[in-house]
Amino acid sequence: MIQFRNEEKFRNQLLKELQDRIVKESLYFQVLKSKNVNDILICKESVSFPILVFIEVKLYKTSHGRIGIGGSEGKGFQPEILLKRPIYFDRYLRWVISNENGKCVFANNDVVSKYLIGRKLTEGQQNNINPNIFDKEKTINITKIADEIISWLKVI
Repeated sequence: MIQFRNEEKFRNQLLKELQDRIVKESLYFQVLKSKNVNDILICKESVSFPILVFIEVKLYKTSHGRIGIGGSEGKGFQPEILLKRPIYFDRYLRWVISNENGKCVFANNDVVSKYLIGRKLTEGQQNNINPNIFDKEKTINITKIADEIISWLKVI
């Protein structure tokens, strides 16, 4: 089983694997390493229809007891996207939520919204995704999550 100390190490490993696979499969995407807006940004290289794809990476550790989204005051990119639900982000943003046991959920905004603690986002406080998402949604082994993302990229 693959273990990560923290979300950043998980993100970096996934970022590297995606970059390697995109190059190997000659897909017309660019993976950006900057995460000022989002954890992983991937650019579809197409003159006629370029696309920027967003992937949020979350790692649930039982010692933390929660899967936090946004900042401690309920602000940030993640809560804003889930509150405003722009069409572009509903179409081109996906969440990779993993637990310590290597189970991952590859989800869109609708799925993530279903598992918000209290079923809503609240400004002024930390917002969280309910860990029971791993029991109720389809899970993928962490070793296969890049395959799932690449499959999704091929159809957009």
